[in-house]
Amino acid sequence: MKCFLSNIGHVISIIALILSIISFIKSSRNEKDLDKKWHALNSSNPELKEIKMISFKELTTEEAKNTNWGHNAYIFKKEETDLFYMPYHLSLVDKLTNKKLENTNPIFTIDEAVLELKRLDKKVNKVSIQQSFRAKMIIENLGKTPARNLSITVDAKLPNEQWQNAFIPNSKLNLAGSQSTTIFIDFGFPLELGLPSTVHLKTTFAWFDETRKQEMTKTTMTKWTSKDNFWSHDNLE
Repeated sequence: MKCFLSNIGHVISIIALILSIISFIKSSRNEKDLDKKWHALNSSNPELKEIKMISFKELTTEEAKNTNWGHNAYIFKKEETDLFYMPYHLSLVDKLTNKKLENTNPIFTIDEAVLELKRLDKKVNKVSIQQSFRAKMIIENLGKTPARNLSITVDAKLPNEQWQNAFIPNSKLNLAGSQSTTIFIDFGFPLELGLPSTVHLKTTFAWFDETRKQEMTKTTMTKWTSKDNFWSHDNLE
């Protein structure tokens, strides 16, 4: 009888031990789940909040219709006004170095480009004309803790072309929780190609997350549809 009761005691002890282990495992899992949720809610998370094209020239209806552009000008209606605007200007590019000529006046028509070439004493066959665009990007830290040593790079891609750099930061920055910063990106393409149907952007963030105590990276893809001057998320890799 004593042996039987002893065996029962051992079994009960083993069961209690197993239950204790199970409870510990569940508790650990719950703690890990809570940690993950806390990290998700509080960790730094830089993200692209807003992007829009910069207007280089505003126009009345008469100016938009009657100006002799000398090329197929792309003009968009400005919201809630009677004005139009051009989201680009023309740049003169040295064919040999592939760099923009410096100290040029604002150029929007071919006639203005010819006058600039004469003023700069440059030969037409040594220079190409490029459509130059600029976009304003607002970056916000959606997390509650700072994104330390944040670096932001942006690359642009035209259909059937390679990626080209559109923005390289001069320095890294610290972005507090819910804080935002503004950057401007530049991209362009030869005038003779016309306006592409889409322009793809790849924005890469690299920073140190104080909550996780580790380096983090992420990439956000967006695209501009020229037909309706609209920015949207993109799945292109």
